[in-house]
Amino acid sequence: LRQAGSLSSPYVEVGEDEVFPLLVRVWVNVDASHTARVTNRDARFPLVYERAVSAEGFVPVVGLTFGDNSFDVELRDREGKEVARHALRAMIEDDDAIQSWIEVRKKPVRNDFLSTTLSWGITYSRVPEKKYFSVVDDFGSVRWVYRWVGPPHRGRPGYIMLGEILGERILINDDEGIKIVSVDVFGDRKVVFDGESSSKQHDYKVHHDFTTTDKGTLLLLADPIEKGDVALPKQPKIFSEEDTILEVDIESGKVMRKIDLKDVLGNVFDVEAGPKIDDFALMPQKKPDWLHLNSIDYDPESKSIVLSARSQSAVFALDYETAELTWMFADPEGLTEEQQALFLKVPDDYVFHKGQHDAQMQGNRLRFFDNAVLVKNDDGSYTDPEDVPSRIVEARLDLANNRIVSVETYAPKNFFSKFTGGFDVRDGKVLVCYCYILKDAFGGYDRDLRNSKDSKVIAEILEFEEGSNQERMNFSVKGISYRPRYFDWKTMVGAKVGAK
Repeated sequence: LRQAGSLSSPYVEVGEDEVFPLLVRVWVNVDASHTARVTNRDARFPLVYERAVSAEGFVPVVGLTFGDNSFDVELRDREGKEVARHALRAMIEDDDAIQSWIEVRKKPVRNDFLSTTLSWGITYSRVPEKKYFSVVDDFGSVRWVYRWVGPPHRGRPGYIMLGEILGERILINDDEGIKIVSVDVFGDRKVVFDGESSSKQHDYKVHHDFTTTDKGTLLLLADPIEKGDVALPKQPKIFSEEDTILEVDIESGKVMRKIDLKDVLGNVFDVEAGPKIDDFALMPQKKPDWLHLNSIDYDPESKSIVLSARSQSAVFALDYETAELTWMFADPEGLTEEQQALFLKVPDDYVFHKGQHDAQMQGNRLRFFDNAVLVKNDDGSYTDPEDVPSRIVEARLDLANNRIVSVETYAPKNFFSKFTGGFDVRDGKVLVCYCYILKDAFGGYDRDLRNSKDSKVIAEILEFEEGSNQERMNFSVKGISYRPRYFDWKTMVGAKVGAK
């Protein structure tokens, strides 16, 4: 509780911010000309940083976790002279059971500041729950949380918070995807895109993914929804809008252009025919969800917008300047010779991906998470998930000759991730998230989503040494998690950082 104090007895306010449950403020009786050095005394997370005292007279403390925390605050004046040093404790209650969603199975030898960013808070029952964008350390402890606290009043309840790292800021889709906010770990929050004010005809709702470019813009996958349409339908409407890209200026929030994928791909795929892959148990009911964009990336080297379309099992690229289709990586079976002209030629032994997510491109290297969704056998049954594990695909592209030189696949664990899924690579390590694993009451795989009323949904997050199956850490998350990303605390808390 906040109470009167002095330099010898500072007062502390803990956990009062609904949006940032792990943000601790230490109130001190000095002005903003002073600097504070904060040292976390948690041996597993030795974060040290310097921060100016705020104009309101507090020092933000970050990098703590739920439970009992110990940390030091050292205050210095403008000449660098120490005026006070305090050893403090903060007990942060996990009243929303955020930490209890995680079950740690294997801990690493040390924490190297590269932590998993996760988004979770939805169960398969589709009942709207509180949504969290969280940073989890290598030992499975939640260290930072951004929580959505608004009412579920716009569109589908399956909304998941996403994050994109931009320097010392985190871009997060908020307000059920209607807004993109820019936050830092110390609690500063700014709206950079508002889907309600971006168009006179529609509101725009960001879904699945967004990315930044070297032009100071955001590329958003966005649905247009009618103005004033706030009702939650009993059944989601046809996802025919999930084929729109918006480019937004980060500084002004203005929509610069709109790319309609029906115009781009109308001569490649039959829009009216719906999904190309209709032989898997993904949805409780059939929907003409013909494209279903689920990831977007920007490659500055090739000036390309790289997209993943789940319903066509296609990864493809657009020229950034012209928005024209430049290449397509997908199974061309059933298409005409003219339609196949832009399809990359693949090695003969490659088994095509199905229902993939999280496509990332750098130069001539393309990587994505292949869900390898279930297929029906001749007798109508589904292939056992244990026989079709999800995997990471890495392809080397030779775009000058319209071909893929080589494809390597990596399946470190025998997990089948029915929905979502993703990965990240940093400093010789690979972070993998198998995000939607359905298990029955006995712990076995559920094969058909339509018959999974009593199933439980889990996600598995693992880290491996790149190029091997040597596992560094392993924890599971109840419910749906989405994309894992490495998170560098040293960048987020500023340049003046040290470790014990």
